[in-house]
Amino acid sequence: MADNLLDRVIESIVSMNDISFNGGLSGIGFAINILHERKCIEGDIDDILCDIDTLIYKNLTNQNIDYNVELSDGLIGHLLYIINRFKNEKHKVGTFQCIMNEALLRIVIDKIEVKISGLFQGLSKDLLSTILWKYPILFYCLGEAMKQGIYNDKIRSMVVDWSFSFIGQLPYLNINRLSIANSLSYLNNEVRCKSIASFVDTLYYSVNFDDFLSEIDKDNFLFSGDWFYAIFNVYVAQRLMDQNHCRYKDLESVGKKLYMLYSESMKLRLNKIDDLYSQSALINGYSGIVLAYNLLHDFYET
Repeated sequence: MADNLLDRVIESIVSMNDISFNGGLSGIGFAINILHERKCIEGDIDDILCDIDTLIYKNLTNQNIDYNVELSDGLIGHLLYIINRFKNEKHKVGTFQCIMNEALLRIVIDKIEVKISGLFQGLSKDLLSTILWKYPILFYCLGEAMKQGIYNDKIRSMVVDWSFSFIGQLPYLNINRLSIANSLSYLNNEVRCKSIASFVDTLYYSVNFDDFLSEIDKDNFLFSGDWFYAIFNVYVAQRLMDQNHCRYKDLESVGKKLYMLYSESMKLRLNKIDDLYSQSALINGYSGIVLAYNLLHDFYET
């Protein structure tokens, strides 16, 4: 089935001009790469994604096209695609395609640096509560990029410069404080900046877990929704934080409590999912609800 769908997608690629992550080539390539890693698709991944790599490269090197820094239709989405290309063990090192993608990673990082001025000014006031929030995704992507060892000095210098803008800015929502702490902690494992490490600790200490439930839209079970966002970040924090940290037991307690409440709410609404959500989409539909439920079940019951 996956191979049949792949054939149809590849046939449509030639006529596509949209390279966005949300509905274009970056998102399609990202999905294909994941399916290949999970052995749902057979074949040479470089051959399969050759046209997508080339079209994304041509678009991003076109000086007449301007890109924002968003995940859905901007540079973060392209960076996420490129990183996952390198993470696929079957992506051949030293080939023309690999060299092109290395160049593309540098191009995207450079473009992000130009666009980033002023990005962090709204961090403390941003009330968006979703797994797709751009700040933590950007930090995560940069941490993953550094693991490739391609442009590390540039990324490290860039992040340290940015730190003067984001250090001290506490997001309004406690859920977002935890999310930023997690993503910065992950990135700082590569950057190793003392002031960022100190800010991460400040963020963890500042999280009031008692307010988590009041910040959650309890009817939003989407993959991009509050339940998954909150429980996922608690789970990630437990894996990033030293077990001797004074907030570790708080994380354990709130994680179990949130998951229990989420499970009970899901069971009550399970038969009404089709009525509540008409789309089958991953981000805003019931396929994403099923994915979120299975992931959280794996986290807390296996």
